[in-house]
Amino acid sequence: MKKLRFLILILFTTLFFQSCQKQNFDEMDNSQKNVITSKNKSNVFPTKRLQNPYSVKNMKKAYENIYEKDKSSDIQTTHYYIKFKPKNEDDLTLLEKDTILELYDYPLDYEPYKGEDSFHDPRVPDNQPTYLYAAVDINHSIPNVDYEIIEYLYIPELDKRLEGNENKIDMLVYEALKITNNLTDEELNQNKSWWPSKWRPAGRILVWDDIGASGSRINYLNLSNPHKIPVERAKVRARRWFTTYVGYTNEKGYFSCNGRFRRPANYSIVWETNKFDIRNGTFGQAYYNGPKKKGNWNLTITGGKSLRYATIFRAACRYYFWNIGGLLRPMNYPFYGKIKISYYHRSSHGGQLGDSQCYLDNGILSNIRIFGQLNNGHWLETYRIYSTTIHEMAHTNHARRIGNIQFWQVSDILVESWARAVQWHISKIEYNWLGNSSFDNPTHHSYYNNMQRWTISGSGDTHDHYTPLFIDLVDNFNQRNQFNYSDFPDDQIYQYTMHNLEIILYNSYGLTSLKQNLKQHKPYGVTNTAIDNQLSCYFNL
Repeated sequence: MKKLRFLILILFTTLFFQSCQKQNFDEMDNSQKNVITSKNKSNVFPTKRLQNPYSVKNMKKAYENIYEKDKSSDIQTTHYYIKFKPKNEDDLTLLEKDTILELYDYPLDYEPYKGEDSFHDPRVPDNQPTYLYAAVDINHSIPNVDYEIIEYLYIPELDKRLEGNENKIDMLVYEALKITNNLTDEELNQNKSWWPSKWRPAGRILVWDDIGASGSRINYLNLSNPHKIPVERAKVRARRWFTTYVGYTNEKGYFSCNGRFRRPANYSIVWETNKFDIRNGTFGQAYYNGPKKKGNWNLTITGGKSLRYATIFRAACRYYFWNIGGLLRPMNYPFYGKIKISYYHRSSHGGQLGDSQCYLDNGILSNIRIFGQLNNGHWLETYRIYSTTIHEMAHTNHARRIGNIQFWQVSDILVESWARAVQWHISKIEYNWLGNSSFDNPTHHSYYNNMQRWTISGSGDTHDHYTPLFIDLVDNFNQRNQFNYSDFPDDQIYQYTMHNLEIILYNSYGLTSLKQNLKQHKPYGVTNTAIDNQLSCYFNL
């Protein structure tokens, strides 16, 4: 019977995965559908193609215009301009594991792509990753993914033979830009002996948060507005043609890139780390494509998709990299790939704020979906997007820790109550760190997440399975006494820790086994009778 049930389960999973592909396509924004289904459009890119000054052909021509013709043989390929053609998640993983490559989902010899939307090439099937573009050093080992070389490049700024010969580099680049019509009128009128000074891309990235910072944390983070808080660990790229320099924001939101340019560069943010990706809808990588400019980029994100990308990013970074009060980090390599978090700039069809598709640990579809809007049209506050992200990541980690087959056998009350506890726990750490000591204090007026106001009769603010079961084992707040209402659980226990409960949870499948494990691993001061009494109200749900 067990083998039969297992085969049925596998068949169900396969059929469900196939239906999810259709479902995810149906849930795309119209703009995404239009791009993916417009197979017959001749001009597939949203911007204009430019003449490439860095092609070997054009660089040789520039060299011959300045120096002796027979010396142009010195111009040799330094980089390949490559279009990668990943077919599946395995190909994407191979590309992402190469930390040297800077990949773009639009061609690098086109006018810069702007806006919050990612680009999915309409020539690529909707259930495959889009093409990715990069400039690859000829000495670099190219990942084993299908690709084509679009152009052979010569980048004099990166030619080690020209190190220290800035004048020759500048003359050559200027002439190449000139013959390919890529100089501004101002630059054309400048004396060739004068070159703009080099500058290093740098700046600061802030994002609006509805709760924001408070107290001494405002001065510590150097904030002029307590609601505009830093985004830490964001990957900021500055690109000029085929050269990209990268910087990462620090705790206060400041970044400085690892190279310098003479002319303006295109700034952008890639909402990803080596642990997770944030997606624009079902398939596309989430970006903030910023300005082309010379000088610092100081950005404050206050709305649109990017506000949600940045908030999801903050939550995922907290879970992966910063203090989470002893909880286990989400699982990744070598067992699983990156967690893929899709953001939809709308409401869900079912009214949920997010969901975790835990069965999708392979393939291109996302593990987690977050929705920015309620069905009544109200946009979610940032703290709710933050805490919802934590909630869904807790589900994914739970499934990965014990395996999907086992996860499906865990009772709903344990699954949802645990995710709710992690949501409460980590969100509280985040906003306490920002200086909000009363965040999620049930006795305070700023009681944001309302996690403990759940009633036994089911007439409270949440569904029956979203209970404070685990929260009540670690907090020192008894909601029955506080609110003098017998329909609240009688919370007498506070001695467990979230770390201990996580280990207990991963060996529990229902309330009975949970109760046994709680008794087996009870901390000092907790009795079996207290455990029986505290869990008794949940057995009748």
